[in-house]
Amino acid sequence: MARTKQSAKRSTGGTAPKGELGTSTASTTVQKAADVIMREQDASPQAPSQPVGTTPARRARSSTGAALDQVKDAGQATRKKRAVAAKGGVKQRVPSSPPPPPPFNDGRDKFCYLCHNGGRCLVCSNCPRVVCSPHLAHEPIPAHEMSKLTFVCLSCHIRYVRGHRKEEKVEDRRGQQAKKADSKYMAFYRQDGADRVAHLPRAVQVTAPYHVGHHARVYTSSPVGIILFRLRTLPGEGSVPRVVYEAMKPYFVDEEVGNLVYREVVFDLNNDEDVAKHHTAIMEALAVFSSFEGGRILLFVYTHADEETGTLFFGANLAAQTLRNWFDVLIPEEARTILRAHSTTLFMLCCGALVAADAAYEELKAHCLSLRITRLLAFEAGAFQAAFATPFFLIYAYKFIIENANFDDHQLANVLSQSLYLGRHSKVIVMSSPDSWETLTVAEYIWSSRGSRPWGEVLPIQCVGCSALRTYDVVEKKGNYIATCTEDGCSSVLEFKKREGDVVLKGVEGNWLKRKRE
Repeated sequence: MARTKQSAKRSTGGTAPKGELGTSTASTTVQKAADVIMREQDASPQAPSQPVGTTPARRARSSTGAALDQVKDAGQATRKKRAVAAKGGVKQRVPSSPPPPPPFNDGRDKFCYLCHNGGRCLVCSNCPRVVCSPHLAHEPIPAHEMSKLTFVCLSCHIRYVRGHRKEEKVEDRRGQQAKKADSKYMAFYRQDGADRVAHLPRAVQVTAPYHVGHHARVYTSSPVGIILFRLRTLPGEGSVPRVVYEAMKPYFVDEEVGNLVYREVVFDLNNDEDVAKHHTAIMEALAVFSSFEGGRILLFVYTHADEETGTLFFGANLAAQTLRNWFDVLIPEEARTILRAHSTTLFMLCCGALVAADAAYEELKAHCLSLRITRLLAFEAGAFQAAFATPFFLIYAYKFIIENANFDDHQLANVLSQSLYLGRHSKVIVMSSPDSWETLTVAEYIWSSRGSRPWGEVLPIQCVGCSALRTYDVVEKKGNYIATCTEDGCSSVLEFKKREGDVVLKGVEGNWLKRKRE
């Protein structure tokens, strides 16, 4: 059966009755109401006196403003009275817009994967994706026929055709006659005996472009938790986790379902009493996640790293002796049990000494294995600034949480290629385990640009020979980058070679165009 579902729209378009504000009629009505209230105030023997030193013009402006406020309050009181009367004396809120559709969680996506918008959507019979009905132009299908059909989304059709063509090539090489797959997109199918046949005589026309990848999803049926452990002395306003949470909220429109949760735990530990309070606070914050099933958690740790040892701060003026001690205190075993029950990614928003100091780096790897979480990301910048990473985390959330893309080099390259500020600022360290945390794999992602980071190395702003600024001209020769100072009399030449084993990751395709418009 071709199923449909209705979900809330996220776009800012639509239609509405047309009218004008600020016209003479509307202004006159408001002014008359204000004049009436002003006359009543003047006639009242208990009218409040004006402040000393208030000019007539200022008194007139203040009186008019007060009158308009009273008109507004009177209107609100009237609406409340009407609501009470309509409900038999029970006070009810008067809705200003139609209520949203009732919450549901049927395991299907709530938003169209082509446009990320809601509305009346067709539900794919083969996968959780849904597609907005207006995106497909086809001959009308009566409701009684639609209920007997199955709908196949664009992504499933593409996968089927590509997979069938691979089989055709194999059979052709074997000299066998292969049945050709029909690449036309028919969308709606009915069952004819043991076969599934297209219901419509002509192909369905797709009227919408891809806003994201053609195999993307809008995966919000699985719970998502965003947790921030923040050192008290570091700012909480505009923090990366909060920005990510606010950006993701429009996709989780069913507040009653509670599939998107944000928790923040602020710590400043100086003694064992503080530790006990922290353990209580962290378990209270994580309690909601114990009821999740198959959730996805983004855990952010925002604290200082000691510049010499790389160990992390417990409080404003206290750093841990070892990373093991820090993790044992900040994330107790009870909390780890909850985190391990979900797909948890840990982001270390700390300065680069955490991964630059040898002892701290080895401890971090060992503790990453003991945590047994999905993956850990850290940053190499000596004075790491989380604000530079905000675009990276936003795109990361869209790609790996909302679209539910596989975490691989291809998808990560797309995210990194759209994170220029982070690329200029820091390397990205990713730790994960391909074999159920028996061994650890660590990869370092480095931004490379011929003009400033040839093969990931920093091209000096200032010439090392003549001290002039931005005078290096970089050219590629046999896979190496040669930087030559262009100042007269300077012979400074730098060479940058690609390291053995480095893999070049291709980013997103295409470029931006600037086009004049009349």
